[in-house]
Amino acid sequence: MQLQHFKVHELVVPTMKDREITYKWKSKTADLETLEHTGEPVGVMVLLEIEHDQRNKQLTAVMRKVHWNKSDMGYEIQYLSPFDKVNYPYLTILREPITRYSEKALKIFQRKALITLDELTKTNEAVASLVKLATELV
Repeated sequence: MQLQHFKVHELVVPTMKDREITYKWKSKTADLETLEHTGEPVGVMVLLEIEHDQRNKQLTAVMRKVHWNKSDMGYEIQYLSPFDKVNYPYLTILREPITRYSEKALKIFQRKALITLDELTKTNEAVASLVKLATELV
């Protein structure tokens, strides 16, 4: 069975915490790339974050590339830059206003976001490149 027959979100198990669902595709080691400003070896991670934005009263789904490493204490450190769209792409997949949060509404939005992600993979080059990177990391 070839990898491209899978939908990218089927390759990982999402984690759920307070008002947020996160899909994480992560390199197995932290030495795939090197940080430009420090020369430190880092791993690559692609995140799909589906969450409730309380301040703006909306549900959002964003996909981003980050670098990661382990600290001396064993914590995972994520490196990203909101202004560096080349090395750290950040894409809004879907946004939907909501008057009142509910877990049921988040689950319905999750399904919509995953369908939209699959559709955008076929038509949007930036989304397609992040999805391709995610599948390579698994």
